[in-house]
Amino acid sequence: MSDYTPPDAEPVDHGPIDVPRRAEEPQPIDEFLGRLYGPPEKPTSLIQAQPARQSPRAFPPVMWWWAAGTASLALLAILLFLI
Repeated sequence: MSDYTPPDAEPVDHGPIDVPRRAEEPQPIDEFLGRLYGPPEKPTSLIQAQPARQSPRAFPPVMWWWAAGTASLALLAILLFLI
């Protein structure tokens, strides 16, 4: 609220102000999340969590067709603009 009061205005009484109630004591976030989601799992190392692929996947043939089609349509559009 603003403290400005016009000079010709009557003062306003907002009544008694309640004493703020004491909120529940804050808890550490780990305790809160432990109660919310249960006990945490034992962390695993990154190597065990995400093992490397056995063989790299080749570029799918459909993507080659998509790239070739897009390039040919782009060349066709350029030729049509030049004509």
